[in-house]
Amino acid sequence: MIRLFLAGMLLLGWAIPDSLAAAGPKFSARLLDVDLGRVGPDSLNKFTFDFKNVGDAPLIIERVRANCSCTQVRLSHKVLVPGASGRLEGTLKTTAPQGKMSRLIHLITNDPGDGEVILTIKADVRGDIDWAPQGLHLAWPVPEPYQGRIVLTPAPGEKVVCHRVDSEQKMLQPTLGKEGDRWVVDFKLLPGADFHYSDTLRIETSSRDFPTIRVPVFFQRKSQLKVTPSSCFFSLESGVEAPAKRFVIARKDGGELSLKAAEARPDHFLVNVIQRRGKAVVIEVRPKPGLPPGNCDGSIQVRTDTEELRLGISCQVNASEPSAPKG
Repeated sequence: MIRLFLAGMLLLGWAIPDSLAAAGPKFSARLLDVDLGRVGPDSLNKFTFDFKNVGDAPLIIERVRANCSCTQVRLSHKVLVPGASGRLEGTLKTTAPQGKMSRLIHLITNDPGDGEVILTIKADVRGDIDWAPQGLHLAWPVPEPYQGRIVLTPAPGEKVVCHRVDSEQKMLQPTLGKEGDRWVVDFKLLPGADFHYSDTLRIETSSRDFPTIRVPVFFQRKSQLKVTPSSCFFSLESGVEAPAKRFVIARKDGGELSLKAAEARPDHFLVNVIQRRGKAVVIEVRPKPGLPPGNCDGSIQVRTDTEELRLGISCQVNASEPSAPKG
């Protein structure tokens, strides 16, 4: 009953009398998310989180970790005596070309009731031109006849001109046109095009926010192989070696399989072959030591005696926590 009473007081923003303070340290914040609203692309946006120790013992912020190098934070105090308040100040650099983005900040504390607090920063990234879709996934072989379309719409009051469009891998045949205030890119598969895992439509514009717009088009063959897991994610602190993660590759029909080659692209990862042939091929992957903070996404290009495939890897190296004064 007392817990419900205390929770109600916190939700209403009321102060908790010392006689009712939680035993031990207790983290409290009125808001755990900040919505920055509409922001520009490639912009730096400030935010703050305020919190308080409503317990009866010192609250220690042991570690702060953002899930993206685009988010930089600094604490006002790492140690809060009972009743003291603290603030986390930060900046969010918009990395998404457009649309909704959300980033997380993890606070690890000595609060015995909830030792990890997750803060959320949200933003809606918009520039002087919008386009949809931002990317496409097509099955290979592409059924005929196929024609795709990208629609580019300038923001109200903006005069943006699209000058030209081309295909980087020369798999696609694009044409540029205009319908009213909108620009359109219609494209189809170039006759006789060889298979690639992706192509990119590159659109040159007069936009101050997006002078070059790149729209990826991914192609997916129906595979005879099964990969477990289908992808993996690394999140590690700068200077800390990450544990290896394992991929198991097998034929769907249960037949024998042999590995010819496995290569990291780009060269961010170490690849170790555990089993080269048999009912399954097994490889282990880990990020290379010494990668700088930031995004380190990549893939492993695998060639077997059955087919080639690409294993996608998401990777983020977090900067070491900046020092902050004690309070």
